Amino acid sequence: TVTKGADGWHLKLATNAGVELRYQQVNAYNDYFNEPANAWDLSRPRSEINYINQLAGGSQSLAFLGHPGRFASPGVFNGDTNQSRAFTISPYVQQELKFGSMFGLLLGARVDILFVKATDPLAYTVQNSNGTPAQQTDSTVAAIPNFNASPTFSPFPWLTTYFTYNYSQSTGVANGGGYVMNSSDPNLGHFGGSYFHQVSELYEIGAKASLLKNTLFISSAAFHQIRNIPSNTQTGIQYNKLTVNGFEIEANYQPTKNLWMTASYTLLDAIFKNQSPFSVQTYPFNQIGNFGNLTDTFGAIAGYPVGNYRQPGLPKNQFNFLVQYKLDMGLGASLGAVVTGPQNLNYDGTVKIRTQYTLDATIFYRQKRYELALSVLNLTDQKNFSPPNAVYANDSVVANLPIRVSGTVKLKF
Repeated sequence: TVTKGADGWHLKLATNAGVELRYQQVNAYNDYFNEPANAWDLSRPRSEINYINQLAGGSQSLAFLGHPGRFASPGVFNGDTNQSRAFTISPYVQQELKFGSMFGLLLGARVDILFVKATDPLAYTVQNSNGTPAQQTDSTVAAIPNFNASPTFSPFPWLTTYFTYNYSQSTGVANGGGYVMNSSDPNLGHFGGSYFHQVSELYEIGAKASLLKNTLFISSAAFHQIRNIPSNTQTGIQYNKLTVNGFEIEANYQPTKNLWMTASYTLLDAIFKNQSPFSVQTYPFNQIGNFGNLTDTFGAIAGYPVGNYRQPGLPKNQFNFLVQYKLDMGLGASLGAVVTGPQNLNYDGTVKIRTQYTLDATIFYRQKRYELALSVLNLTDQKNFSPPNAVYANDSVVANLPIRVSGTVKLKF
């Protein structure tokens, strides 16, 4: 709706509302105490290295029906084994208001009403503190809110500034994406109140500009976010509060219909402040006195002492660039680059991945109803790496793929 005043001032309202329905069913089993890494013994022939044929590893590993030779551990220990059913009703509304040509306000709200029932088929082997068996089944109804407010100010036709506040809650998650009763809560074998209400808050301020007769677009933002990061431990799911301060800027330039370029830079300072993150090792290799421990995955099963720790696997600096040129006939090419700064493998930064980059090149032919493309990924065949789960970060690192060729065909009907 639009309301106009005699002086030309006007109020514009736009509303978007609806309801989303979702049903989910998950059956998941995991042998938490039998580490897959234990199967990889380089002193044995490769033909003998088979995780499926490996014996159950821990005292809590049990066979489960219908899968001979397979084992799992109770989910109340670690958040993995679960049989869960969930139905969600999610009403939402978004309201956009424009006060003349300079001021605006975007409001949004949503609530996920979650009906969930979970069963731990192996929980009967676990006892509560009073010696009784742990509860195998629990159900609950939870209301999970999410809302945001974003005022905008456009002092000039080519510039828009904004501020955004977002508050959201999310649920804990178990193996397979289901839900599980969590032993870190006071009542073993029950859903805990915090499990469905993991809070995240975001504050962001930014600006967007259109320059050079709408051929150059520049946007930037600074933000502050606080959210919880889950981690499975031997005694249940642990949540650590992560504080992220960041800045990002992006430029898109298209002087003609044939040439297009984009570049972006992101600064992320993600810190666990006054937290004690969990790790199966709290020492790097060069501090081990007994070299026999080098093959011991669980050298020290403990959390780090309370302190400030940078988020592993997240570079503080990242740069992206892409240039593309396309002839009128549809033939074109592009070249893209991603540069990541040093990133920690573990929480205390004693093991790191150094600065690395990746170049990708593509040749394509585009028509109205089809597209052909041939891409060379990791063009310079860089020996790049990615971090594994930070819980095991003193033991391993993941090697990224070498140079490779990918072809695609797209048809439009």
